[in-house]
Amino acid sequence: MPDHIHILCRTRADAPTLGVIVATIKRIIGQRCKALRITIKWQAGFYDRIVRDYEASDEFVKYILSNPVRGGLVKERGEYPFCGGYDAWK
Repeated sequence: MPDHIHILCRTRADAPTLGVIVATIKRIIGQRCKALRITIKWQAGFYDRIVRDYEASDEFVKYILSNPVRGGLVKERGEYPFCGGYDAWK
């Protein structure tokens, strides 16, 4: 989506906090955009949702990958050129 990003990740017990992970992602994206002379603005916070082991993670993946379709950018999932991949939690 041109105005937001969805990221679904699995962390380990020794992983940094979610805030540190988000800050790192924003820093890397910011650096790459700056190198390409692309101006971006970040919102102050973020919305997080913890997916529990007993929940159907595939539904969350489908929701994320279908977001460009719901936003009217493409007709079918997978057509959006900036859509990430799906590794089935491997």
